[in-house]
Amino acid sequence: MLVSAAATPAAAHDPNFHTDADASARVTTGLDLRPGDVLENGGLSVVVPERGHMIWGELKFDDGSSRTLSVETDLSGSVRLQHWDDGAAGVRSPLPGTTGLVGAQALTSGTAALAQPDGSGGSGECSDGAYSRFRFRMPHLQWRYASGTTPSKFRNRTDGTKQVINALKRANRNVTGARNLCGRSDRISATGTYLGTTTRSPNISSSGSCTGGDGRSVIGWGSLPSGSIAMACVSGISGGVAYEGDIRINWNKAYETKKRYCSGELLIEAAVTHEFGHLYGMAHVSSFSSPHLTMQPRVSYCSMGHARLGLGDLLGLESKY
Repeated sequence: MLVSAAATPAAAHDPNFHTDADASARVTTGLDLRPGDVLENGGLSVVVPERGHMIWGELKFDDGSSRTLSVETDLSGSVRLQHWDDGAAGVRSPLPGTTGLVGAQALTSGTAALAQPDGSGGSGECSDGAYSRFRFRMPHLQWRYASGTTPSKFRNRTDGTKQVINALKRANRNVTGARNLCGRSDRISATGTYLGTTTRSPNISSSGSCTGGDGRSVIGWGSLPSGSIAMACVSGISGGVAYEGDIRINWNKAYETKKRYCSGELLIEAAVTHEFGHLYGMAHVSSFSSPHLTMQPRVSYCSMGHARLGLGDLLGLESKY
């Protein structure tokens, strides 16, 4: 059984609260773990990484609960576990065929639309400076799209696959290009480069496990655990730079490429902008006190609100890059 020491909780209702996600983590050290062991916590599985590396994983469910793990193995082989959830982590044998570095984030949709305006930035997003950051950063992300995984809904539409790719490219640029309605210039040095299509799938399994660590960042579609709409995985160096980010979008959820087509679906650009925020190292802020920021975890149907960065999103990214 893992013993946890709870840290002082963050000021969740202060809209100008700035923190590293570590501040609210429960920390466990001195674990008898080796690279390849699997940590399992409420449906989230991550593999203990090799020495000098880290994994980060978060799985969030439709009922608002979440499971989050970050595991680092230092050069001496000592393992440090952090988790941010109300579940108890446990250890089981390694997953077949998994090695190296993994991490995960699953984003869930809200049951009711939050106030995420698509017009001006005057409803809170430009005055709310809240943000939270993970330790890792992704200065240069180079990614490909798994075009063979495109749902038939889009494949059968004229230029449908191209529309999906363009939505993903816009989602990346929303983060690295600091897209906002607050009149704030781009001060984010992180870059994201689209390298084209690939026959590879994202390094994420249908059961919600990350299987990456090969340095190849891929975005695509596939099945995921019930209730999740997308999952992102991060691999990197312990306490430092991430070198891989994968996103798997749940093709069992209803998506659309553009707002004018939307009749109750999630918009790809908006949902994946949030996921890219995680790849670049940003953590969640409160959906209740910061409902207008990209990094709050409740996504509204037919809303492009998440596709714009609010003040807190901008400040958090600028502080990392």
